[in-house]
Amino acid sequence: MIKYITTYRESCVKFDTETQNISIVKPLRTNIDWVYQADEDGEFTMDGVTTEVKKGDFIIKFYENKEAKTAPYAVIRSDVWANNIDALNKYEEERGKRISCENCDTCDCGCNPEC
Repeated sequence: MIKYITTYRESCVKFDTETQNISIVKPLRTNIDWVYQADEDGEFTMDGVTTEVKKGDFIIKFYENKEAKTAPYAVIRSDVWANNIDALNKYEEERGKRISCENCDTCDCGCNPEC
């Protein structure tokens, strides 16, 4: 059996439990230009090609590569990725509030409980 093992700050390693071999998994060059998330069901059109998307789907737009002759985009559904994005957005929102309150010079807004 092959096991892929990593931590948040380390490389990914591949471990073969039968042979006991360990190797490093090389990261991929992704060629990703932008990632969008559909906020409701609909259709995504690029270069005359239309693809159905569902709320929460990720639309990945790649950099143009005429020699590769591959699709310029991909539509992916991933609850794990969506949950990660939601947590990041919540963190950024809370961080923004904290920074605003730290820079606030009035007690009228009620953002600082010490006022």
